[in-house]
Amino acid sequence: MKERRSVRCKRVLSCLSLGALCLVLQASAASAHTTAEVEEVCPLDGTKFTALEDMSGTSFGKRLDLRAIGPTASPWSLPICPKDHFVLFKQKFSPEELADLRSFVNSEPYQTVAADHSSYFLLARILEHQKKAPGVVAFAYLQASWQVEGDPVQYRDYAQRSLKSYREALLASKDHGEAWKTAQLLSGELERRLGLFAEATARFMQLAKQEEFQSGLFKKIVVYQLELTRQHDSSPHEIPRGEN
Repeated sequence: MKERRSVRCKRVLSCLSLGALCLVLQASAASAHTTAEVEEVCPLDGTKFTALEDMSGTSFGKRLDLRAIGPTASPWSLPICPKDHFVLFKQKFSPEELADLRSFVNSEPYQTVAADHSSYFLLARILEHQKKAPGVVAFAYLQASWQVEGDPVQYRDYAQRSLKSYREALLASKDHGEAWKTAQLLSGELERRLGLFAEATARFMQLAKQEEFQSGLFKKIVVYQLELTRQHDSSPHEIPRGEN
């Protein structure tokens, strides 16, 4: 599954639909992870800088938290302005957006955290400021957690923030569509990864009773998650493969 920089905004802000997971798990032609230096201009202050950005890669599957497996960047790199630490997460901004973001990014609270946190954490803070939907914020924090898996303390902080936002998304959900199913499975995954085994078990047992999770890949994920929680396993795992 090749990914390219031209779809930066869509890739960064949207979560993979669980209905597309079967396609994700199909084999694809191998392609090396490639990067290139790209000239960027900060839309807030006009600073010109060069950023090393991901250009292509191949994923051979996904983990239960949707992080890609294979020679690819996951998450995709985001250029950050070296002067004001603004994260360039999309190509175009309206004049109103720029004025609002300029004020927020140059504020003391943002600048205080900018030096000590990952690019996707900063993106999540920006999206929270913009009052984006909880599911969008949750996915940004989730991607931030992938960036800091080597730091248990920071990982726990980011994962907890993602879980909180996914729970808010579930409370705001009006139907059992793709967004709801995604939020349910990722909430359970984050509960398990955080060692909240009682909460994760209760969630997956409840999901197992619902029609949406009683067949195909969704059923396999729920059954697998229940086995992992029974074992008190908080490690990352790949989405199960095999016959549906």
